[in-house]
Amino acid sequence: MRDRAIAPVVGKMLELLIGLGLLAAVTAVMLTMVIPGHTASLGEPTGAVALNLLAEPIEDAGWSTSHTVGRRRITVELPPTIAGDGYRIEVNQGVLWLRQPDDALALRRPLQLPDGCQVEGEATGGVIDIHVDRTVTSCTISIGVDDDL
Repeated sequence: MRDRAIAPVVGKMLELLIGLGLLAAVTAVMLTMVIPGHTASLGEPTGAVALNLLAEPIEDAGWSTSHTVGRRRITVELPPTIAGDGYRIEVNQGVLWLRQPDDALALRRPLQLPDGCQVEGEATGGVIDIHVDRTVTSCTISIGVDDDL
């Protein structure tokens, strides 16, 4: 007679365990397959926006007129999702690169600069300093964080 009183409790416990097992399986699939793929697909447009935010002041500094001779510093703040050591911004042969932790997402943006203007440097994301050293005939632009330059 006592066994009949335990049966509903055991049944409810089994239902609860089956439900928790299903929840764990769905969570595991989401965390290992769905969410990383979705995050990677969102990284590309965010990275493109960040490159455009950085490229615009670099190009403006390169094309500025000769009356802006001298040294100056420009600070650009990138989106907070591009901050940290996982993201690296670098310049190679007139092309601005954004290297992301996901190797499949290396974004690039060619810089439109006049002859005699050179850009160099690399930095992690976040706040980036652009240093412009301009003469009448040439300009040198360095990107990085103040500590890096």
